[in-house]
Amino acid sequence: MDGIKPIPDFFEKEYDLIRINKKEQQALATNVFSISNDLVIARDHPESKRAVSEMRKRGIEVIEIPFDGAPATGGSLRCCTLPLIRE
Repeated sequence: MDGIKPIPDFFEKEYDLIRINKKEQQALATNVFSISNDLVIARDHPESKRAVSEMRKRGIEVIEIPFDGAPATGGSLRCCTLPLIRE
């Protein structure tokens, strides 16, 4: 895939990565709002479908919503939310 390169070994070992392509990256397909470890809200967009499918394969419940205004300015769900609990 042609997303971020190279990926540090630490991430490869510690996380179950979903590799994305340039179109998915440009559509902010991975910019989701995480409710919990197994529930996220994602943008309902054609370029997000594969990433959403991959999350579901990993047991993550994904709620898709129409959300086009903010991405037009360069942000998406995660950018438009404020964490309620911070360490």
